[in-house]
Amino acid sequence: MSISGALLLIPATGVLITFLITLIFILFVYRMLLHVFIIMGVHGLSAGKATLIVLIIPMFFVGLALILLTEGIALEGLFGTIDWFPGKGEKQNNTKTQAK
Repeated sequence: MSISGALLLIPATGVLITFLITLIFILFVYRMLLHVFIIMGVHGLSAGKATLIVLIIPMFFVGLALILLTEGIALEGLFGTIDWFPGKGEKQNNTKTQAK
């Protein structure tokens, strides 16, 4: 059992753990915003381009986690919903039905 799991067994620390997790998330978002503003100022990029540059590495790790933790099932479901991407090794039927 981890320390955080043991702390959750104490009723009064549930609020403390929730507060700490929320604080860490808020600081993460604040750090990302600072990085975006720094890249915008130093390189003269637009907000969209600077945000994309800052989020490239976290997006890579989220995708890698989806592949590793779900054995690719999550990405298969994501790409299976796109019409132009055949899912599960099936070939798409390109023949069009003609109205008579």
